[in-house]
Amino acid sequence: MTEKDLRRLNRQELLEVLLAQSKKIDRLQKQLEEMQKKLDEKELRISQAGSIAEASLSLNGVFDQAQKAADQYLDNIRLLHEQTERECAEKKSRADRQMKHSLIKAKKAVRQMLELYSVEVGKRVRRLHEWDEQMEALRERRKERLSATTAK
Repeated sequence: MTEKDLRRLNRQELLEVLLAQSKKIDRLQKQLEEMQKKLDEKELRISQAGSIAEASLSLNGVFDQAQKAADQYLDNIRLLHEQTERECAEKKSRADRQMKHSLIKAKKAVRQMLELYSVEVGKRVRRLHEWDEQMEALRERRKERLSATTAK
């Protein structure tokens, strides 16, 4: 609207124009505030970009340290595993030697038992032979007595 048009308006119309202008000003102020907020956020992001880069570099250092710690842990696990394997091999070797020694002892014990058994069996066999001889002698005597009694 031009200045001439404004002078021709009555009071009611001027108030309506002022009210419309006031609403427009309020709306534009809200838009301005929103845009200012967005601008501030972008500036904050831009300023933090350097901080983020620095943080990422420091995080890389943390990751490097974490990787070194993990590698060291795995190395310790490998060493422990190797040590355990050696200890198990030594224990197995000792157990094998003990078992071999026990088997040798058992074998000796079995031989001794077999010797004692064979001696005992030999004694019993001799006793049986003696009994057989005695029984045979008794039979012979009985035959002789029967022959002597039948001959009389």
